[in-house]
Amino acid sequence: MTFPDGRYVDSGVDEERFGTVLTRPGCLAVASVDSRDERTVHAPDGTPIGTLSIRETHDAVLRDANGNGEPDPGETTVERHRFRLACG
Repeated sequence: MTFPDGRYVDSGVDEERFGTVLTRPGCLAVASVDSRDERTVHAPDGTPIGTLSIRETHDAVLRDANGNGEPDPGETTVERHRFRLACG
């Protein structure tokens, strides 16, 4: 991303972790995604002037009540989404 004054942000470390636990069909699925993105903010001349850290976690628990293998309304029993943005 480049700002109108010439400052820009470079991508850096981008890490994602996925986890899923499935039980027998028609029962329970637990999914979790955790991502971390570290970026550097630069002055127009390329000098590093700051950092940007993005951290996101999304967890969901689904109970397939009707056994069709698809998430239907009311079958998501827990859903959490956390997002953090830090500048340095």
